[in-house]
Amino acid sequence: MFIKKDIDSKYKNILYISSKIIRRESFKKKLLAKSKNLNHSCDSCEYFGKIFKKGKTNTEIFYKKFNSNLKLKFRYNKNLKKINNKNACIRSYYLFFVNLNKNRNINFFQKLNTLLKLNDLILVQSYTKKKICFLKEISELFTIEKKMIKKFLND
Repeated sequence: MFIKKDIDSKYKNILYISSKIIRRESFKKKLLAKSKNLNHSCDSCEYFGKIFKKGKTNTEIFYKKFNSNLKLKFRYNKNLKKINNKNACIRSYYLFFVNLNKNRNINFFQKLNTLLKLNDLILVQSYTKKKICFLKEISELFTIEKKMIKKFLND
């Protein structure tokens, strides 16, 4: 999968041509066509839900962590150092972007860049799964991505 290679290279020297964009869109459609699995609850979702209620400074710290590592970990300690190497679940990424989108200290282009990376990560994580949790949240992120790209192209 070409998106996985882009993530592994941390998007260095990447050029998206029309064929890659078309393949990415087809992956998104296949993902949204998968069946839902509504039985999901994890500590990662609860942890990030609590963290983001505390304020915007945590959002900015996690923004920096995500953009440097291109992933968030399952859980962090009080000093926001990772506790283990397990990655956060898809809903945690959704909660992260919702809070990031509300933050006024991060500009539109930074938000768009982060959203594109998040959606690529979600596509890679969901590619092999037969049932997907949080299909509503994933489709909402894809819709926000379309709106932000249209706004970027129209400005």
